[in-house]
Amino acid sequence: DHRRTSRAAVRVPGVVLELRAVSSPSSHGTQYAPVLEFRTLQGRVVQAESLATSNPPVAQPGESVRVAYDPGEPTTAYVDTVAGSGILVYVLGLVLASLVLVVSATVLVSSLT
Repeated sequence: DHRRTSRAAVRVPGVVLELRAVSSPSSHGTQYAPVLEFRTLQGRVVQAESLATSNPPVAQPGESVRVAYDPGEPTTAYVDTVAGSGILVYVLGLVLASLVLVVSATVLVSSLT
């Protein structure tokens, strides 16, 4: 789980090598997982598929990014951005839910008057 990795993650420069299309019933369509290449603090070059997926992708192949990785398991990594860590999805979900509640309340109040 990348949220747990986030707390202990080491952050280093990296690059997106490619995007892998990922499909699952819960993702509602195609999501993209960046394949990352970065050098650990110990100097080891690592290639890893990001734990976090998104659509649109958080970065394009060849783009430089900040990578967060688990120092105990460097292949457990993701692009260290708001969107890359999955926080953006949660924030957008909360905003959308709030809008639905406001619109529903407004319709309910106007139908009662």
